[in-house]
Amino acid sequence: MALTATNFTAPLGSPLAQGMVVYNTAAAGTSPNNVVPGLYVYDGTQWAGMVDA
Repeated sequence: MALTATNFTAPLGSPLAQGMVVYNTAAAGTSPNNVVPGLYVYDGTQWAGMVDA
C-alpha cells in the first residue's frame, strides 16, 4: 500500500488498530513525517518505520 506520511492514516482511514503492520510502497511526505518504502507499524498515533537491526 502507499502511505502518504507517518502522521496520516489514509488510505486506510481510522480508527486503526495499534500494532497494525503494513508494507509501504511509496516515498512521500515532507520531513519529519516522510515515508520511504518498507515495513511500518501503527503505534496508536502514527506510523513508525521498522528498521533492520
